[in-house]
Amino acid sequence: MPPTVDVYILVRTNERAAVLSRFVDRYVNGGDPRFDAFLRTFVSQNPAPGDDGALADLRRDESAVAAFSLYLRAKAYEGAIITITEEGDLVLGLSLDDPETHPRRCSRLRP
Repeated sequence: MPPTVDVYILVRTNERAAVLSRFVDRYVNGGDPRFDAFLRTFVSQNPAPGDDGALADLRRDESAVAAFSLYLRAKAYEGAIITITEEGDLVLGLSLDDPETHPRRCSRLRP
């Protein structure tokens, strides 16, 4: 597997469900058993009983009330990361092939 680099963007929006829906549709291919709970809670905004508990398992910090990260498979990249901050902002990320060591780039650099 070639080396990867993670690229993140902080998104502050009043349309969190719409932004998440677009990110998931374009980049995400599932990969975590709590993904459905995440979709119901934050995209459809219609959580099922038990979804809060499933998402609580994703908290990276015991003092976090609403913040968590979800690591997923990506459609065309190595991985996708969705983080919801304690303030309700989004941090969206993709694991990409490292452009400095990508085989196509390296072959162009060889004499």
